Amino acid sequence: MRLDTLDTPAEERGTYPIQIKFYDETKTLVAPDTAVWSLSTMDEQIINSRQSVTIVTPTNTEVITLSDKDLIILDKGRAFEHRVLTIQATYTSNDLGAGLPLNKAVRFKIRNLGLIDRDLFIGLYGPTADPVWITEDIAVTVS
Repeated sequence: MRLDTLDTPAEERGTYPIQIKFYDETKTLVAPDTAVWSLSTMDEQIINSRQSVTIVTPTNTEVITLSDKDLIILDKGRAFEHRVLTIQATYTSNDLGAGLPLNKAVRFKIRNLGLIDRDLFIGLYGPTADPVWITEDIAVTVS
């Protein structure tokens, strides 16, 4: 499965807020009826018990803030590890009915602070500061 990738890597055990926007079939922002998210490795191992985390009373724009144990490095020998954030929601359309799915999975990198040279990292990705705010939106749309 090919996943969209966020441009900005997270810092190991840092703070990484991600903005999510939900769109209906007409590409109009929509507040979902239900929404959950999960965090996993690329091979679907759930991280920090973050499976089917409910977004209570979801709005058309939400922020999921990952931090600390969400952003641990499992293989200390790797400079980066990938994680997958999966969003599953349902919405009601005036034209198409209720219970319609809005699903999206994106991947992002976590930088191993114990292994990467800070100067090399800045040379590759530019300067960053904690917390890293993701300026790109994740658009969850009808597929």
